[in-house]
Amino acid sequence: MPEAMSSDPHGRVYLHLSIRSSQQKRNLLMDFLAEAIPFYESTGDLKVRLLQDTSDSDAFIEIIEYDSVEGFERDNKRTESDPEMQQYLSRWRSLIDQLDVKVYRDNTSHVRK
Repeated sequence: MPEAMSSDPHGRVYLHLSIRSSQQKRNLLMDFLAEAIPFYESTGDLKVRLLQDTSDSDAFIEIIEYDSVEGFERDNKRTESDPEMQQYLSRWRSLIDQLDVKVYRDNTSHVRK
């Protein structure tokens, strides 16, 4: 777990998956996500959103919003040990051409009084 997240175990965590998916794979990716998102969200700890770049139709950001650091950590464990999750991730990787992963913690409560 990143150092900054350990100080507030109750704050929301946002996983940003910046991906590229070529036009040839895009419909397959959309069909896959329609199937996979309910499985991802089945834990009740997270919500998935998909954003498409308005100036680059091959660029997307999948945002996974975790209710807490604990939910983020549980999902990491599921990613490492759950065979069904591993199958979903393998299929997902086959549908994307590029990936950049960033993890953010919500610090809004520190600036809003």
